[in-house]
Amino acid sequence: MRKRITRSVVLIVLGALLLSGLGSTILIYRANRQINERDLATQASGVAQLGETQGQTFIRNARRVLNLEGASIFAIANDKSLSELGPETVTPNASLPSPLDPSDLNIALLSSGNIEKGAKNGTVYAIAPIGNQSAANTTGATTTTQALSPARQLLRQKRQAAINNKLPNTRLVVVVLTRKVNAGLGAATTYILLSAAVAFLIAAAVAEGLARRITRPISDAEKVTRNIAAGNFSTRVEMEKDRDPELVSLGNSINHMAESLELSRESERNFFMSVSHDLRTPLTSIQGYAEAIFDEATDPKQAALIIGRESGRLSRLVLDLLDLGRLETHQFSLHMTEVRVQDALSKAIETLQPTAVQYQLSIQSELVNPLLMIHVDPDRLQQILINVGENSLKYASSTVQVRVTAEPTKIYVSFTDDGEGIPDSDLPRIFERLYTSRSSHRAVGTGVGLAIVAQMTHAMHGSVKAENVKPHGARLTIELPATSPEI
Repeated sequence: MRKRITRSVVLIVLGALLLSGLGSTILIYRANRQINERDLATQASGVAQLGETQGQTFIRNARRVLNLEGASIFAIANDKSLSELGPETVTPNASLPSPLDPSDLNIALLSSGNIEKGAKNGTVYAIAPIGNQSAANTTGATTTTQALSPARQLLRQKRQAAINNKLPNTRLVVVVLTRKVNAGLGAATTYILLSAAVAFLIAAAVAEGLARRITRPISDAEKVTRNIAAGNFSTRVEMEKDRDPELVSLGNSINHMAESLELSRESERNFFMSVSHDLRTPLTSIQGYAEAIFDEATDPKQAALIIGRESGRLSRLVLDLLDLGRLETHQFSLHMTEVRVQDALSKAIETLQPTAVQYQLSIQSELVNPLLMIHVDPDRLQQILINVGENSLKYASSTVQVRVTAEPTKIYVSFTDDGEGIPDSDLPRIFERLYTSRSSHRAVGTGVGLAIVAQMTHAMHGSVKAENVKPHGARLTIELPATSPEI
């Protein structure tokens, strides 16, 4: 991954350098071409004026001095054929300097005395008429637009006469100047290339550092996840203060996962220890009384009663564990029907009463409306009420208060004990599947009842919550949807 990031950043920088260099070259080239066109047009005008009197020799000297690609005088005939005028000779059917051709000539523009300029295939050109071409004709009669000395006027007239004698059909005489155009970088090219190379190296170094900064935390996170997968839940991703927020979030997520798994393992260990204790206690009683019956050391009827009771506890624990497994995998069914709250609660209290009497506890109930109805599974509701009631009896000091309140759409059944309450750190977790909270010396319930309560109430579109009450004690509240508006 680090190599891919480094390669990507370097390629992006390289592409940016190429684009900026190409763009700069194009802009400089266009600006240089425009400057050369203007300069060449000015030079063409001056060369045309001087060449008119001084001839092709001056034109050749100007070509060398002005760094021109081509500089020549051409006579344009009425049939648009070209003849190059040399110092002593005339070359008929001549060609314009490369890359120009006759189609590039704007005869109308030149005949009006204007200068034609432009660029073609990397070459700028300027074509200027010699003399007052607007007055030129096939007989060679011309007039001048500038005041010349008598000697120059005579020289010009002789030259014009010579042209007319040699090329009687001349329509126009022009001077053609051409110059190659480059990007105008010159010696700056070396510095540009050197700067690009330095920028490229800096980009490569920055990309490598950035790649290391990104990939190192990911590599550390990978090692931690491998340790977690191997069962080492205590390992954590070390977080540096200057790391990017996204990487910090990733590390925090992995650490949170490890903490949750570590806590789940601890809860699972505690759960199995609790279940093992709940299994061992009745088994010990059954084994002890069975040996006592064998040795005829106890009353067989009393022993049988205790063995039956402890066997019932074992059966209840096994059934609760099976229910818990079914609830976790959603492999259970509900048979929903209308149930009167008073009937369900009375039946549950009747079931809980023997346990309360055994531990010298009292159950007090309060029902705001005996006509309240709820839409639930009756058997599951009884299981919920008994499990919550057993939990309250397990931790109560003397009394468990059961109270039913209602709203237009909800019914609340609360069990409040007067025990020591639930530690604040345990409140959010007492309904978890493998969690065991407060300890008690009373063998009431199976230790997994609240997890079953949470699953069943949720399946019947309800909820359950736990809270501490003042001055001491805990309250477990079951919320279920109401089907009767009478409150």
